[in-house]
Order: sequence, then C-alpha cells, then structure tokens
Amino acid sequence: MSDPHPSYVRDHLVACANVKYLFVVKTEVSQTPTARGGDKFSPGKFVGAVHLYRLADQRHLGGFRVSAESSRSVTVVGKDSDSRRIDSDFSAKVFVAIDDGIRKHVPSALPSSK
Repeated sequence: MSDPHPSYVRDHLVACANVKYLFVVKTEVSQTPTARGGDKFSPGKFVGAVHLYRLADQRHLGGFRVSAESSRSVTVVGKDSDSRRIDSDFSAKVFVAIDDGIRKHVPSALPSSK
C-alpha cells in the first residue's frame, strides 16, 4: 500500500514536529491605511508585542514591544490598485518592525540578513 501523502507533506509535518520555540504576536492597535478618492490618504498604524515561548515546557521566555506606521504617502503606478499597493506597503512596514525586533532581542532566532 502506498503512502497517501506526498513527501513534501510528510517533510512539512516533520519540520513542524521539530519546532522548539514559538513567537506570538499580540496586536493592540491595528489601523489599516485607507485611500479615498485620488487625494485623501490616512496612514496606518500597528502597535503590539511579540512574545517568545519554549514549547517543551510552555515557558514564556520574554517579549518586546513593536510598532510600525505605513508610509505617509504611497505612489501607485501602472495596473496596481490603490488598496493593494497601500496594503503591501503597510504589511512590509509591520513585517520589518517585527523582524528588526526579533533580530535585536533574539539574534540567534533568524538567519543573518547579510
């Protein structure tokens, strides 16, 4: 009888089973940026905390605050929709803020960015 799961599914499940630590992002403020008309733009804001847990004993190992704001203005060119470009900008800012915080407070958690 053959295995009903492709090898990549098995590999993914094995990788998940080997996870030792978990980062949890707790959102406190998430204001999505909005564009109305061609000239009305409200920047977005994100405030929260990132917590690190060891899964083996469910121990909280610490955490740090994180905040990000979208760009004050976003230029949309070509076929990009306003909302997609604005969302992409805001998501990138939040991702970078979290990534920078992890690199600062838990430097061994991520591969080098160099």
